[in-house]
Amino acid sequence: MKSRFSSPADPHQHWIWAFGLISTLAGYRFGISDQIEQLPIVLRFMDEGFLANDFFVNASEAFGPRYYYAQFLAFFGKLIGLELALFFFTLIAHVGLAWVSYQAGKSLIPKQEYSGLLASALVMCMPNFELGSDLTLYSSYLTPGLLITPLILAAVWKGWEGKYMQVAVFAGLASIFHVLYGLETGFIVLGCGFVVAIWEKDTKTLGIIFLAGITLSLFSLPTLLPYLQIEKSLDDRTFIDIIAYFRHPHHYLPSYFLDDYKTSSTGYWEYFGMIFFVYILFTRRKFFGARESKETWFWTFSALILFALFAGWFFVEYYPSRLFTTAQLWRVLNLFKWLLLVLLGGYWSMYIQKQFAIWIFGLFLAFPDHLGPLIGILLPYV
Repeated sequence: MKSRFSSPADPHQHWIWAFGLISTLAGYRFGISDQIEQLPIVLRFMDEGFLANDFFVNASEAFGPRYYYAQFLAFFGKLIGLELALFFFTLIAHVGLAWVSYQAGKSLIPKQEYSGLLASALVMCMPNFELGSDLTLYSSYLTPGLLITPLILAAVWKGWEGKYMQVAVFAGLASIFHVLYGLETGFIVLGCGFVVAIWEKDTKTLGIIFLAGITLSLFSLPTLLPYLQIEKSLDDRTFIDIIAYFRHPHHYLPSYFLDDYKTSSTGYWEYFGMIFFVYILFTRRKFFGARESKETWFWTFSALILFALFAGWFFVEYYPSRLFTTAQLWRVLNLFKWLLLVLLGGYWSMYIQKQFAIWIFGLFLAFPDHLGPLIGILLPYV
């Protein structure tokens, strides 16, 4: 009897549901960490009388970065209950992440049966990325970042396929719930396409990218226009001191979290992962074949990510800028991590046997959060 989630053309989709379900059930939590400050806002939108005299809730009810996210959860919270809504969208985000990784792996190495499955399995084995602290691909609780992760990664996937209007739609939808992350991802990917089109003198693609940029900007208007109308209550220096140095140095200050990284055992696989990515690029003839535009795209993507990291360091710690501090550019390292894992899955799929692939899937099912250090140890020997 065939699975309802499978088809003769794509017989492995049941694995995607398994990856998403197990990564959700393995450590799901409600009402912890960032949700502590987000849930009161959602509950106020569900009930206007909730904590009527609370300063934080009253201040947060006004328009802000989490306004549409809170309204979205409040709508479904009224329909099915907030607890169930949070669990449901956590599951949807995890399944979406597994599915996008699967499709991206298949797109990268289309002739290898297990390229998509290996990419998806590796992504779902390694939720955390140490640099910048909060850079997670999937999480045990729902946040705006987790909700939009499948969308921004789908934008990256469609970018290397050259489908730039789809990039704008995916990144634009993400920007509704997380305006900065959606816009940053969208314009990085469109920037890659722009460089490739210039390199190949492809005027038609340049026109499509221009239209995609306009489309992405239009998606951001419902968030950016009201936000820009809010009067600043703090000068730039005070704002940077509070958000970067007092509240979230583990997100904004490389001098802070890189110092912790030096003594972090979880740093091994990240270090070797970056070496592997460079190795792939230098052996590009074997990996990319004759697809020169793909090679150019990956080089450009890497360069733009590195530039964003430099800007997120220099314009926060050495020449403080409110704009660059607000952008929190070190979060885009998450895109780089995901691409590393998809490349690794595609690369391995060219060499492994079916039995070995099944062992990797089995390890994920048994230890969904603990395969990362093992992969890091193995990377130098690939």
